[in-house]
Parts: sequence; C-alpha cells; structure tokens
Amino acid sequence: MHSVRKIKHICDVFAESGAFSALLQISDSAVKPIYDDLSEYAKSLWDNKYPCSSGGWLDYRVLNADQLYDLKKLISAKMNNFNC
Repeated sequence: MHSVRKIKHICDVFAESGAFSALLQISDSAVKPIYDDLSEYAKSLWDNKYPCSSGGWLDYRVLNADQLYDLKKLISAKMNNFNC
C-alpha cells in the first residue's frame, strides 16, 4: 500500500530584473483577519482583485522588502486557511 499526498497550489512566481510577481488565489476568510495589518499597496490590490468564488486572484508585484513582507503575510494567511 502506498500513501497519497494532497498537493495544494500556493502561488505562481514570475521573475524579472529587479523584481518578481506572485499570482495567488486567496479567500476572503484568509485576508479578513490580516487586512488591517497590510500596507496600502496590498490593500489596494485586494480591494481591486480579480474576483473568484469566495475570494479572488492577486497579481502581487514585489519591488522592495516591505512588499515582500506583505506577500509573506498573505501566503501565510492562505496556508493557515487550507482545509487539510
């Protein structure tokens, strides 16, 4: 007998010179608890997300350490919200 691991998609990463973008789908329930702690840039992306189901898609472009910090918060919130 062999074990089966469930695989969850976290995000797609697109590299460019001096920056990168992460495309991630995230639910409203994952973002709601951290929304007030996000930067104005991250809030703007969330407020203008491409809607999907009970959340949306974010195309998060990272140009500096503060944006990377917010992206880490979003990914962590997404991971904590997985129903495994």
